[in-house]
Amino acid sequence: MLRISEHHRPGTLLLLAALLLALPHTLWAQDEALTDSKAPTGLTLEQERLGSRFERLEAVAARLAELAEKSEPEHAEQLRRAIKASREKGLAERFGSIVNLLETERLSAAATDQEELKAELELLLQVLLEDPNDSEREAMKRFLKGQIQELGKLIRQQRSLRNQNQEGADAKRLADKQSDVNESADDVQKALEENSEGGSESKSSESQGAEAQSGESQGAQSQGGEAPGSESQGGESQGGESQGGESQGGESQEGESPSGESQAQPPQESNDPIQKAAQRVAEARRAMEQAEKKLRDAKRNEAEAEQREAQRELEAARAELERILRQLREEEMERLLAKLVARFKEMLAKQQSIYEETVTIHEASSQASTRNLMLQTIRLSRREAELVRDAEKALTLLREDGTSIAFPETTEQIAEDMQSVTARLATGSAGPITQTVELDIIAGIQDMIGALEQARDELAQQQGSPPPPGEGGGGSPGESPLVPKLAELRMIRTLQARVYKRTQDLGGLADNPQVKPAELAAELEKLADRQERIFEATRDLNSDANR
Repeated sequence: MLRISEHHRPGTLLLLAALLLALPHTLWAQDEALTDSKAPTGLTLEQERLGSRFERLEAVAARLAELAEKSEPEHAEQLRRAIKASREKGLAERFGSIVNLLETERLSAAATDQEELKAELELLLQVLLEDPNDSEREAMKRFLKGQIQELGKLIRQQRSLRNQNQEGADAKRLADKQSDVNESADDVQKALEENSEGGSESKSSESQGAEAQSGESQGAQSQGGEAPGSESQGGESQGGESQGGESQGGESQEGESPSGESQAQPPQESNDPIQKAAQRVAEARRAMEQAEKKLRDAKRNEAEAEQREAQRELEAARAELERILRQLREEEMERLLAKLVARFKEMLAKQQSIYEETVTIHEASSQASTRNLMLQTIRLSRREAELVRDAEKALTLLREDGTSIAFPETTEQIAEDMQSVTARLATGSAGPITQTVELDIIAGIQDMIGALEQARDELAQQQGSPPPPGEGGGGSPGESPLVPKLAELRMIRTLQARVYKRTQDLGGLADNPQVKPAELAAELEKLADRQERIFEATRDLNSDANR
């Protein structure tokens, strides 16, 4: 059973992920050295060290899986999956193969193998970064949404019955309908109890209790059979017990016996939020039963009071489930925002490094040979292509969340600019237009980081408080947006400001002899398309706000 309040990842997995993350970047640096068609001194030795580090990493992962088996079985299984994937693909052996290629100076083949190995290591990293509780959380969210909808139906039906009672509808017919609503509420109560943390424990306790009662009964019968000489006494004793049982049963029905009163009392409130909701539904059902009885006795006013109580308890149960769903959503948002901030910060550092090298290459272009210039820009192009993939992964996260409009649009524009820079660098262009687009990418990433960090801070401040109007609550099973509407509007304004700034920057390049008119016209055409998309995003945001 998923514990609602637990969502933190163990530090061991994050440490392994960090160690594994360093390997692809080291391979990438080696691959850059191979691009110059010469084997730098110590490259083979460095490759051997990487292989040794990876073998140690596998051994550490195996040991951690053993240690976490009892306390964290899900994460132990996650580590074993990563180890199995690594061994099935022979990743440790592939480090040795690359060493052999480097020793024989087969540099092109070594570079190809390093690219493939780097991709495999990144896939392995994703296995380590997966959250094993994600599927369970999603199942819990679907269950909660379904029960919230069912409770909404019950509340509408109960309200309708109360209104009909006030209007003087046929009491017997209303009693029959009240019974039907009670049966539907019983289904909801059972579903909630089965999915609560104590559901399985309760079933186990009931089973053990039934077995104990059965054993006592058999023991009593056995003792009665072993004492034939005291048959009369045994009979009197059994008869007395039987009578006592009948008496207790009768008193229980009338509510006069202390034990009967104890059984009629509602159960103590549970700490499990789903069980709390189930108890609320149970209270609603008790009120429904009383309302049905009063209706059959033609006591409309008393029945109306019970119907009102039943509706109140159902609404409280729904509010409890909405609170749980909102908490799950807040935890999901917290993880997603942290992941996005980390990803964009990494992208920012890489993009700033690429920009600085682009400027350096352009400034030295008059003195460098065409071949060296092309090799350097191609190397930068490959690094920019890596950034495109990073941006697309961030875009996928935002689209899968599905609650934001401006933030996915911003990320998509950043990815498109990165693709443009990749293409320009691949052709040896490190001039003013390339640098202008790179600066715009940097500004866009900085805007995203600032907005996401602000959204994360606001989420931390509002956690546990009721949702703002129009953002969940009120019986709607919809999810709170990842970022508030105000943040969306600010991002739209930022997008518009960047279009304006780039328009000015491109206008300033019109008289630059290094800029071809055709290139400038192509960039302006892209800006026109971007302006149209900003308009569409603004329209969609407005439509969503008025929905």
